[in-house]
Amino acid sequence: MTTPTLKQWIRRARAVAPYLALELVMPGGTLLAALLWLSRNRHEGDLK
Repeated sequence: MTTPTLKQWIRRARAVAPYLALELVMPGGTLLAALLWLSRNRHEGDLK
């Protein structure tokens, strides 16, 4: 098992940043961020 490099941590942080900002700024942001994440990360056939 290898430890993640700095580049991998930065890539992960950039992927999560918009959802975290939405949660912090908007009322009910947790629900909105979760729905947005689900809609963008849904793979064909997973939620049919």
